[in-house]
Amino acid sequence: MRKLFLLILLAAPLAAQRATRPKNKAVKAEKAEAVADVASVVPAEDIEMAAVRAIQVRSKATYADLCRIILLQRAEFLRFKTDAERCDFVSSLGLLSLGDKDPYATPVTLGVTLKSAIYAHSLEQSLMLRLTGWSWYALQSAEALGIVPEGSSVSDEISGAELMQIMDEALN
Repeated sequence: MRKLFLLILLAAPLAAQRATRPKNKAVKAEKAEAVADVASVVPAEDIEMAAVRAIQVRSKATYADLCRIILLQRAEFLRFKTDAERCDFVSSLGLLSLGDKDPYATPVTLGVTLKSAIYAHSLEQSLMLRLTGWSWYALQSAEALGIVPEGSSVSDEISGAELMQIMDEALN
């Protein structure tokens, strides 16, 4: 037992030493090119599924998430490289009003989501929603269509999973 203890005691400093890596920048450049090549051949379905998974796990959905899901449902997601371009396009269609809000940091509310879902899928709108464009009337229309249960508030912030569920209900 004592010999084993001494062996461990003497071998510990040797095991703790780190081997040095060769500093070959050409190897790093080749690896970077290989990663870029893989990214260019990733199927479109994988990119779209990654976007869906990212939305699904968020605790608070953002305006960028709403823009992504709208374009995924319209099969136009891959036309744009960034979320800023996606949100600009969705805003230009009149489906969402961003104003000066940061699409990445601003949580999306239930009212905004419902209004966008109703406009994006050309669902039945109440007369007051057509006249005013207010989110409260979008909530009333969505409750009548069975998209959301009664008793919700337009100012409620929603999760990514809730965003996905609402947009899926509106699509179907």
